[in-house]
Amino acid sequence: RAQLQEEETMKPGWVPVAGLLAAAGLLAGLPGNAALQATEPAAVEILVAGDVYPRGMEAPWAAVRERFAEADLVFVNLEAPITQRSLATPHKSRRGLAAGRDFLMRLENPAVAEEMRTAGIGLAGLANNHAVDFREAGLRDTLTHLERAGVGWVGAGSISATNTSWP
Repeated sequence: RAQLQEEETMKPGWVPVAGLLAAAGLLAGLPGNAALQATEPAAVEILVAGDVYPRGMEAPWAAVRERFAEADLVFVNLEAPITQRSLATPHKSRRGLAAGRDFLMRLENPAVAEEMRTAGIGLAGLANNHAVDFREAGLRDTLTHLERAGVGWVGAGSISATNTSWP
């Protein structure tokens, strides 16, 4: 890092982005820390979208599919867990839910994850207020569906969908 910070060709923010790219598999072909030793990083385009809640399969992606295909990485905030579970979190206010001031959100069709991948989404952020609307089991379902579809994920801790040591 010190060497990179001294480089005149260093672009601000490139070192933190290297970790994101590595998580998305974009640096997989580079030996060791070759990416961090580069004097002039290659241009990488990352598209970021927030609060994605794709209840219909094709409709949300039709308008952006071509643009997504041009990017090196498409990173979205997946606003709801992908689960068919019905046992909701006890941490939502019943009054807030009844009054429409709070919401329980979920995507019941597990094919949503595959459609996200087909649309060009490579990374889903899960650190939001709906990630555990259907408890830890709903989050685990989400991780499983994303992993099976080949969509990376961040923001839900360092657990794996297959980790049996979940607290």
